[in-house]
Amino acid sequence: MRTGPLSENRRDLLAELSRIPLILEGALTAKRRRRPDGTWAVYHQLQRWRSGRNDTRHVSEEKVATVRAGIEGARHAREVLGRLARLDEETLWAGSADGSKPG
Repeated sequence: MRTGPLSENRRDLLAELSRIPLILEGALTAKRRRRPDGTWAVYHQLQRWRSGRNDTRHVSEEKVATVRAGIEGARHAREVLGRLARLDEETLWAGSADGSKPG
């Protein structure tokens, strides 16, 4: 296994990933509905793709902030994983002619 700056950077990225407290896939949508008394209410739904189908789940008002934080956690996790994949690829091809483009 490599030691030095690249491996430390990988450890940093893994540590950053482990510090994400909540990861939720999907999109939070707000739906306005007119109540029978004529007033408007806002309802929230978490929508995501599961097993080839759109899965929708009602989100209570007290959980909206938590769900938003989880969705942001998923965005952050994807960004960190992308950086980790680029680092691993650089490490794999470092000093090797295998990774160069033919030409």
